[in-house]
Amino acid sequence: MYNKKPRPAATPAGLGARVARERFLVRGLDLVLIHPPVTLPCEPPVGMGQLASLLRRRGLEVDLVDENLESLLELVASVPLARAASTAERRALRGRPRALAQLRGPAAYQSLDRYRHAVHDLGAALALASAGSSASVGLANYLEAERSPLSSEDLRAAAREPERSPFLASFRALAERLAERAPRLIGLSLNYLHQALPALALAGVLRARLPRVPILLGGALLGCWRGRLREDAFAPFVDRLVFADGPAALLAALAPGLAPPSPAELLAEPPDYAGLPFASYLAPVRIAPVPTSEGCPWGRCNYCPEALAAARFLPVPAAQVPGLLAATWQRAEAGLLHVCDSAIPEPALAALAAERWDVRWYGFARFYPSLAQPELARGLGRAGCRLLQLGLESASPRVLARLRKGVSPKLASQALHALADAGVAVYLYLMFGTPGETREDALRTLEFVEEHAKLIGFLNTSLLNLPVASAGAEDLELSPLAGGRNDLSLYSAFRHPEGWERRDARRFLEREFSRRGAIAEILRRTPPIFGANHAAFFVEGARSAAAPSASAADVSTKLA
Repeated sequence: MYNKKPRPAATPAGLGARVARERFLVRGLDLVLIHPPVTLPCEPPVGMGQLASLLRRRGLEVDLVDENLESLLELVASVPLARAASTAERRALRGRPRALAQLRGPAAYQSLDRYRHAVHDLGAALALASAGSSASVGLANYLEAERSPLSSEDLRAAAREPERSPFLASFRALAERLAERAPRLIGLSLNYLHQALPALALAGVLRARLPRVPILLGGALLGCWRGRLREDAFAPFVDRLVFADGPAALLAALAPGLAPPSPAELLAEPPDYAGLPFASYLAPVRIAPVPTSEGCPWGRCNYCPEALAAARFLPVPAAQVPGLLAATWQRAEAGLLHVCDSAIPEPALAALAAERWDVRWYGFARFYPSLAQPELARGLGRAGCRLLQLGLESASPRVLARLRKGVSPKLASQALHALADAGVAVYLYLMFGTPGETREDALRTLEFVEEHAKLIGFLNTSLLNLPVASAGAEDLELSPLAGGRNDLSLYSAFRHPEGWERRDARRFLEREFSRRGAIAEILRRTPPIFGANHAAFFVEGARSAAAPSASAADVSTKLA
């Protein structure tokens, strides 16, 4: 049982956003960290929270800007009703205020139809906002007809011509705010492909307005491009690309005399989201992301990018994990924690299962043998675990062996039964079109899901994207993806050794798998667009998460 009082939040509870806004207006600062569009606007970005915690503890003035949230909301609001060309479009535009209110409160999560309408209306508004341009904007995606985020030249073009961005008005407003503050350094965080083109457009706007302020571009996506881009690849719009060790690079630029942090230090402290507008995110409670490890505890799966980085696995010691979650819950005044590991380590799950508290959480895990034990599953349910995301990929032992998943259909079945009995919902991930898979293998997966349909809360189905330099791909006939200018491509095309090509797997998913009655029902109740980020709010027994939850003081008292 965790019996130590969590450290108090750096900013007094309830004052974080107001204090940060006042600081933004009247004081100078060392660093602004910016999260560009487009990612799901339901929770703050965890990397910025980690960096802010570490840098603020070292005495640096750091402001956080979730430009993704600001840009998407501004774009939703910007579309005049006169632009609607049909009754459906007029209905969607009139429904914007209602949709936002429903997604920020309990109403949308008490009716799946109401939820779908709210998500649809916001998506329709974004589509209308970008109509007539070369860009297509969604709640979770961004595409340009004439530019690719995998082309270094197209990324430079986005920085040179930011006026083509549908987010231009929001970017310029941000640049004006920053010009009043004169920060010593600006950091842009780039983690997903859908952020790449907007991030460079934002860099172009910031460079034009703040020509003497250094701009650094870092994040997980930059790590994938290490070796393909020079540090000055996007100069003069970006002064330096940070491919790894972002905290050390920021400290070296801002305070050369301070010792660089270790990766373990970055994980040890709860993220600090002070200053971010929690009330504006599309969620019924504050969702606070928190990692308990870096990398993957397994790291051996063929065709997985994590396998290439297996040596980087670093967990928070299991005994410290409950304290980390409790302190994050208190600091963020959260209603739900998103444990955003690649897979929560098995010892951390065991430590969490021993807790009795009001903290609610969800996250990814593996089909560990211990998950099949009713005692651990019941402990997780009592410890606030609302949902586990679990990757099975296939129910064919032959395919699982080639994938080197380290799990079996039998173990998965046992774990699904144990978790269902404990009241822990499962968000199951399946992947089709993998090398070696045949139609017969795909049918085994279909049969497994049908057999266990009552134990599966939600489903994610996908087709394999084969990462470049993927482990286990030595016997495959590889070729570059279509698009000759995509010099930053992360994936390879391949000829399927069994003739079960991508189009065959897609046809199977669309025409057979998704049309089976029990499977269709699971897919129907899986939240569109937001997926696992909202699924916990639909779990029976978790409805209280959408009502006023235990305060940070209550949690602190119970844990003291």
